[in-house]
Amino acid sequence: DVLKDGMGFPALANIPAGGLCQIILFGGLAEGAAMPSSEYTGGPQDLPGGFDGSQGTIPGGYPFTPQIEDPEQRDRTLNVEIQNGRAAMLGVTGAMIH
Repeated sequence: DVLKDGMGFPALANIPAGGLCQIILFGGLAEGAAMPSSEYTGGPQDLPGGFDGSQGTIPGGYPFTPQIEDPEQRDRTLNVEIQNGRAAMLGVTGAMIH
C-alpha cells in the first residue's frame, strides 16, 4: 500500500505533510546552523567539504578529527584509505561471484 504509486517523485505524495516538514526543517537547520557555508574554509589543503568546524556542533571539521597538515602523514593516511577501499571492493566482488 505504501508503494502503490511506485518509487521516486510519485512516492513523495505518500509521505505525510509533517514528515516532509521535518525533512525540510532538518535540512535547513543543517545548512543554516550546523554547517553554514560562511564557515567553509577548505581546510589546510583546500579540500572540498573542508569545514573546519562550527562552534558547538562540529568540533574538528571532518567527523570529529582535524585535517592532517603534515604532507607525509596525509599521503600515508590517504593511501591507506584507498587501499582499504580497494580491498572492500574486491571482497564484495568475491562475495557476489561466490
